[in-house]
Amino acid sequence: MTGSANRLNLQELLNKSAVSAFQWRVGLLAFSVLVCDGFDIVAIGFILPSLINDWHVTREALGPALVAGLFGLATGAFCGGPIADRIGRRKVIIGSVMFFGIMSFATAWSTSLTMLVVMRFLTGLGLGASQPNTGTLMAEFAPWRHRSVFVTLTYCGFTVGAAAGGFLSAGMLASYGWPSILIVGGIVPMFFAVLYFFFLPESPRFLSLHPDRHRDLCAIVNKIAPGTAGPNTQFVNEAVVKSKVPFVRIVTPPYLSVTVLLWLGVFCAQVTVYLMNSWLPTLIKDVGFSVGDAALIGAMGQVGGTIGNIFIGWAMDKWEQHRVVCVVLFVGALAAIALGVAAMGVKLSLPILMVMIFVIGLTTNCTHTAWYPMSTNFYPTEMRATGTGWVTFFGRLGGISGASVGAVLLAFHLTMGEIFWFLCLPIGVGIIAAFVKGRLTRKQAIGPAVSVAAH
Repeated sequence: MTGSANRLNLQELLNKSAVSAFQWRVGLLAFSVLVCDGFDIVAIGFILPSLINDWHVTREALGPALVAGLFGLATGAFCGGPIADRIGRRKVIIGSVMFFGIMSFATAWSTSLTMLVVMRFLTGLGLGASQPNTGTLMAEFAPWRHRSVFVTLTYCGFTVGAAAGGFLSAGMLASYGWPSILIVGGIVPMFFAVLYFFFLPESPRFLSLHPDRHRDLCAIVNKIAPGTAGPNTQFVNEAVVKSKVPFVRIVTPPYLSVTVLLWLGVFCAQVTVYLMNSWLPTLIKDVGFSVGDAALIGAMGQVGGTIGNIFIGWAMDKWEQHRVVCVVLFVGALAAIALGVAAMGVKLSLPILMVMIFVIGLTTNCTHTAWYPMSTNFYPTEMRATGTGWVTFFGRLGGISGASVGAVLLAFHLTMGEIFWFLCLPIGVGIIAAFVKGRLTRKQAIGPAVSVAAH
């Protein structure tokens, strides 16, 4: 078959072939990209208490550094996709990982708030470009039947990296100071960028659109299914619907109500996640724990998020998505209330606080990702790119708002317990948004019938 003329549909080949060792290797490399991303995005939260001590600044004065990183993240994500469509996912991933590694390394030598803000923005640019392209690359190597598993496991790398940052901070901050975390967060991505240069393949779908890369595509296809492709093979892509749908279509009936609910839900979810990721270690230190213990407790929230991501991906395939989100968020709200009550006037023990933060991370660090497949399932094919793109935009806006709101709450001298009570507000709004969204979609019977996994 290798030497004969034949037409080969790439997605059909992936769907009917057993998952190869080569695809698992791509998955492992993609997972490692998200590990580096998670480490560097959340690192600023873990080192914040040390920065406050060393620079003798107020907590809220460091808010702009947190927000700058998230602005960079949003800008990088906005620019990274179109660039990857032109030059390939592989080049963008390698370049962005190397870039944010260099920027993180350089941030360790920041000597002023202004310099820190600029460096965090630049670091965010690389982080924002690498994350979505890595998810897309993984999806384009996965068969439909396993796509949600591959993508979910890839994105678990983010919370694994964030947790690793917490555990490393717990052991290194007291002895080596905050620059050591940024140095590690720079050296590791730079090492992996070199590794990706030699071992990370290009997306087969991208290669199929460039006839001059035919030989490269054949080599990749034959690693997935040996002996399948040859010099005369004509590769066929399934028709791709390029969305020309104007924005106004998703904000007019019958889509308007659910569109607003999706925006509201993902916004509140990201407010919750980034408020915790940005300020939790500082809050914990302020109630009497050491910098190392604060990082350790923060890491437990990320461990919970990793487990929660795996669980919610499985649960949303098994039961109605909005019901799963409502239940998980309700448990998260109860945990936040319990922690708020327990923290009022009482210093909690380290083990109890670790367990409570684990539960809150388990329930809130995973639900923010749930809104993306909910939006994908809701919009019909011709509207999906426009609809999910705007959901992503409001998610980014929520992340920026979460870091900013945290700084405002600290400026008003709210205690840790009061801030966890405040978290019940976005969590509660998220529950309402998910519940009403489920009722409306069932009542109106709009949106595609089939489930499409996506991040």
